[in-house]
Amino acid sequence: MLADAPDHGGAGVSAVALPWYVAVGLRTDGEWLKSFLLEHNLGRAARPMEGHSGSLLFYPLALLIGFFPWSVFAAPTLSESIHRIRLRDNRTQGFVLSACWIGVYLGIFTIAKTKLPSYITPCYPAVALLVSSFVVAWGRGTALSAAFWARAALVSLGLVGLGMSIALSWAASVYVPGEEWLGLIGCIPMLTAIAAYGFDRAHDPRRAAIAFAAGAMLFATTLFAVAAARVDRHRHFDTFLATVFQRSDNPHIGTLDVLEPSWIFYARRPMDQLFAPELRADADHGTKMLGAPRTADWQFKPLLNVWHFLQDGSDRFVITTAERLRRIGPLPPHVEVIARAPCFLRDEELVILAPRPTMAQKPVSTEPCGTRH
Repeated sequence: MLADAPDHGGAGVSAVALPWYVAVGLRTDGEWLKSFLLEHNLGRAARPMEGHSGSLLFYPLALLIGFFPWSVFAAPTLSESIHRIRLRDNRTQGFVLSACWIGVYLGIFTIAKTKLPSYITPCYPAVALLVSSFVVAWGRGTALSAAFWARAALVSLGLVGLGMSIALSWAASVYVPGEEWLGLIGCIPMLTAIAAYGFDRAHDPRRAAIAFAAGAMLFATTLFAVAAARVDRHRHFDTFLATVFQRSDNPHIGTLDVLEPSWIFYARRPMDQLFAPELRADADHGTKMLGAPRTADWQFKPLLNVWHFLQDGSDRFVITTAERLRRIGPLPPHVEVIARAPCFLRDEELVILAPRPTMAQKPVSTEPCGTRH
């Protein structure tokens, strides 16, 4: 029946998407289409961009992590799918479709040179279909895969939960002090594994499947609705940047060897990339910028002298790190530090430089700071 149905998918997609592509191409004189199709599609496929490369195992590992805790059933789901396809009954086409759905995304993006976990997000629904098919069959006692696979998956769930408890407690103590309780989140998969394993050993796979599903939902809710919100409280960049807008309604902001893409969103404006003469060797050979792309796209753009940038007006501000300031040495007399804040989830301190209000227009010497008298 499906084989005889006309294929209207391509026509439907074209009817929805093509007018938009035409419109945006006309509005941007073709520049957007050139950038999107050639640079961010062909370019990303042909070479690693922004330091996002990876091995053949990149996407399988990304899928296991991103689909946790349901991904603990990867082995029994694979075994169950193979058995169902070989059975060639009325469900076979669904398993073949899901397998092709996943295989196409994993295959294409594994070949592509630029790799990001989000690229394979469209295959998650197919993964969910296959995993849920196994869990339902397991709960009903009709699974075709060997019984030990489910128990092995539950054991792995408990071990991952134990490791997560240790890792989250340690990471919280280092990056978000006061939130060490986050390690308790790992107890959810541990307790879920114990309960589900107990039901399965008692020959009650239905309750085992229900216990696992309930624990998985509790884990996801706690992780994203509670833990993520608590961690986000330690993001100080909003208040850090507010210092700039208290001094100027229309600030010009530059960055010195430090850049996070999200800063441009929070600042609602572009940021100039700067260099300091005192760090000239780094600028010439490509400084390893905190949060910056590891490929050299930004290195070929002209960098501005940070001291000349700050001389151009009282509305100029520079974001850099305390480590960079230490390497530069004494600041020029016309520059001051107006704010400091820890860098989110990094062992680094951010600082904001600005012209001193009474000296903003004074000429700047081009000598390195350390040589001034």
